[in-house]
Amino acid sequence: ALKLAVLLVCFRLAMCEEVERASDEAVGIAATLIGAVSFQMGLFHLTNHSDADMRKYSYSVINQTVSIFCSVLMFQTCNDVVDTTVLEGLSMERKYIVNMFHMLFWFVTLQVVLAWVCGVIGGAPTSVENVEHHTKCFATLLAHVTGFASINAWGSLQQTSYFASSPKRSFMVLPISFAGQFALQRISDCVRTRVMKADGVVSKFERKWDEETEECENDIMALTLSFNLAQALRFWNSNVLPDQEGIEGMATLVSHTRSQILTLWGFAGLAAVIVAVMFYIMPIKEGEEEEDEEEQEEQE
Repeated sequence: ALKLAVLLVCFRLAMCEEVERASDEAVGIAATLIGAVSFQMGLFHLTNHSDADMRKYSYSVINQTVSIFCSVLMFQTCNDVVDTTVLEGLSMERKYIVNMFHMLFWFVTLQVVLAWVCGVIGGAPTSVENVEHHTKCFATLLAHVTGFASINAWGSLQQTSYFASSPKRSFMVLPISFAGQFALQRISDCVRTRVMKADGVVSKFERKWDEETEECENDIMALTLSFNLAQALRFWNSNVLPDQEGIEGMATLVSHTRSQILTLWGFAGLAAVIVAVMFYIMPIKEGEEEEDEEEQEEQE
C-alpha cells in the first residue's frame, strides 16, 4: 500500500509539472531501444523454449542469419578490392566479364573446400560428426558468398546498355542466367561423378560432398534468379532500373507513386503465396523423413 501511495504521489507531481515534449529524435531512439531489447528477449525465449523443435529451428534461423551477414561482409570486401584494382574505368560490358570470373572463382572454391572438408581430397576424415558440422558450416557460408557473386555477375549483365534499354529486355537476363548457372551445375556434377568413381567405390563422405554441393548450387541458382526477377519487376513497375546492388537514387526513391508501391507489395504477397503453396504440395522425400525421425530420437 505504501509503494502504491508513493507511486500515485509521484504520478500526480509529474502531471502537475510542465514537462518539455520529447523531440522526434529522442522518440526514435527510445523506440529503437525498446524494439532491440524486445527482440533480444524474444530470442532468449525461443532458444530456451520447452519444445525441442522450437529450439532447433530457432537456432537454425539464427545460424543462417549470422552466415548471411558474414557472407555479405566477405563478398563485399573482395568485391571492393576488385572494383578498385580492376573495374575502375572499364565499360559495363567488360565489368560483366570480370564479374563472371569473380563468380567462377567462388564457384570453384566452393567445390574444392567442400571436397576437402568431406575428405575427398587431402586426409581422410576421422569423425562423421565433425564432417557433418564442418560441411554444413562451410556449405552455408560459401553458398551465400557464391550466390552474391552470381547476383553481381548476372546483375552487371542486366546493367549493360542493351538489357537496360527497356523492361522487356531486362527480363531476358532471367533465362540467360538460368542457362548459365545450369550449365555450371552440369559441368561440376560431371566432374564430381568422375572424382567419386575414380577408385571404383563411392564412399559415404563422397556422397555427402555431392549432396551438399548440389544443395549449394540450387541455393545459388535461387538467389540469382530471384534478384534478377526483382530487378526486372522494379524496372517494369517504375521504368527505372536500380543499380547492380538494387539501390535507387534518393530523387527516384521518393518519387514513386502510391500505385507503384502497392504493386510491389502485391508482387511480394503473390510470391509469399506461391512459396506457401509449393511448400504445402511438395512431398517430403523418404530420406528427409528418416533424418527427422533420427533427430527426434536423439533429442528424446
